[in-house]
Amino acid sequence: MCKSAFLRPLGLGLVAGLILVTGCEATREQLEREARIPEAEARQTALARVPGGAVKEAELEREGGRLIWSFDLATPGTRDVTEVLVDAVTGAVVGTDTETPEEEADEAVEEHVAAGRKDWEPTLSPVDEPLASTGRNDFFILEPGYELALHGREGGKTAELTVRVLPETKEINGVFTRVVEERETADGELAEVSRNFLAFGTVTGNIYYLGEEVDEYRDGRVVSHAGAWREGTDGARRGILLPGRVRLGGRYYQEQAPGIAMDRAENVSVTATFETPAGGFKDCLKTKETTPLEGGTEYKLYAPGVGLIQDGDLRLVRHGFVK
Repeated sequence: MCKSAFLRPLGLGLVAGLILVTGCEATREQLEREARIPEAEARQTALARVPGGAVKEAELEREGGRLIWSFDLATPGTRDVTEVLVDAVTGAVVGTDTETPEEEADEAVEEHVAAGRKDWEPTLSPVDEPLASTGRNDFFILEPGYELALHGREGGKTAELTVRVLPETKEINGVFTRVVEERETADGELAEVSRNFLAFGTVTGNIYYLGEEVDEYRDGRVVSHAGAWREGTDGARRGILLPGRVRLGGRYYQEQAPGIAMDRAENVSVTATFETPAGGFKDCLKTKETTPLEGGTEYKLYAPGVGLIQDGDLRLVRHGFVK
């Protein structure tokens, strides 16, 4: 699995996914003993976000190292369902998402089909189209000088991620790609630097992923290049990092490097709202990411006109063009 911020290893590396699936899950009673915010208090917090709403379902779960109360609320005057996530330790609302009955039905059908399907099947694949080293779609800005920074805590350490779109390009399998650099630190120490090779589909608006170079650090020294790959080498092919046209339930391989990186994503919401130190965002894209090479599931959030705003316990603290 790749080492980039866009496609973090599931259950490994500096930052784990939003939800880590393990073979040994805590019971409801065990989780309630850890919660500082009782269900009744969290319920009132959730109801305050949907005036006149009614709780249809409540759940206590661990997400990305956090303990979260999740409430599904019937939305008054509509048939929609709003999910409100409340931190079970701080009592803060950490996310909301509204789904129509049609979206809920589509999701239920998709889950049923997936349960009976041995192989994960994409609904969207790369197409033969002109590619450019610069461009943007609703959820990704591939333009030199654009930068994102996300901060948080993982594994008891202060984590920081900086994503920069460099002025540099690199030819990969005959395509001039844009280099997007990511730097990760843990307690101020450099943990990893990756150089991702991306291209913009001028017809579809897809952001294509053609490979990456990886340097993992320990005590200031490079100790590994695990996860590095590029199209045209050892059977590796380009994937779609983010599609130009987002459809609910759409599935696509982000990386296609057999035995190295086979990350895949599914669009599970296009109406999510989320609060970050950089501000609140709505109509966000929520993706569910898995890989056949490792167990586990993770979720990411992308805001329109901004890009990645949440990755595990890392949240956006700044974004924009820098000189």
